[in-house]
Amino acid sequence: ELQSFYLITVLLIFVVAMVLQIPSLEVDGNVKLLVFVGWAVYGVLPTLHWGIAMGGMENPMVQMLIPRVLGMYVISGGAFAIYISKIPERWFP
Repeated sequence: ELQSFYLITVLLIFVVAMVLQIPSLEVDGNVKLLVFVGWAVYGVLPTLHWGIAMGGMENPMVQMLIPRVLGMYVISGGAFAIYISKIPERWFP
């Protein structure tokens, strides 16, 4: 089933992203950034698939939940902006 596939692949990307954060591995910052961007982009696929499978914006459930999902992406985008700008490291060295 596609739900299991999406959950397993997101879990694997999460595990890879967390392993890359281990300081002793000395992973380049660009690689870490690429994994996080890939993780975010991959997260859009199940959302699009769900929206299309449910009949698009004509479906009341899609109309109700898509703004909430988009809000989640905005919050995640804000967190990513803080991560990429390295605000904590710059303000509190």
